[in-house]
Amino acid sequence: GFLAGCAGRTRILCHEPNPESCCCAGRLNRRRSQKGTNCMKFYVRLFSLNSKSQMQYKFSFFLSCLGQFITAFTSFFSIRFIFLQIDTVDEFTYGQVLLCFSVIMLSFSIGEAVGGGLASFPRMVNVGEFDRIMTRPRSLILQVIIPFFDFTRVGLLVQGALINLLIISSATS
Repeated sequence: GFLAGCAGRTRILCHEPNPESCCCAGRLNRRRSQKGTNCMKFYVRLFSLNSKSQMQYKFSFFLSCLGQFITAFTSFFSIRFIFLQIDTVDEFTYGQVLLCFSVIMLSFSIGEAVGGGLASFPRMVNVGEFDRIMTRPRSLILQVIIPFFDFTRVGLLVQGALINLLIISSATS
């Protein structure tokens, strides 16, 4: 037989010619996959706690999303009013400009929602909060980003998606 090691155990005699296919290697692989699952459960839990805390005052959350939507909608109307006066801008049509506008809005809303925690990073370092984060055995970047995930950017995301769908459906017809 061959010697195969199990995590946290002494070496045992394995009957397989390939120690990786041994029964103890299966236990080791299960432990590794459970560790990854537990890690994902932690981040999903942290994400859900953040969403619950932001949605604690539902009406305020709704008004913030609506405000984001209306603010971005004024930009959409600005583009519309410009194209009522002219046909193209440097050979770009109204549909092409709206497609570019919607893609930029989608990427901006995702970037603002996800990257909001990075904007508060200097404050975290100054008050010593980052020292506490570094003591945890988790990914530092995710621990900085997830608690500051901004769900009010959903208004921008919805508007960008709607304009994108509008442009795509008008292009196919």
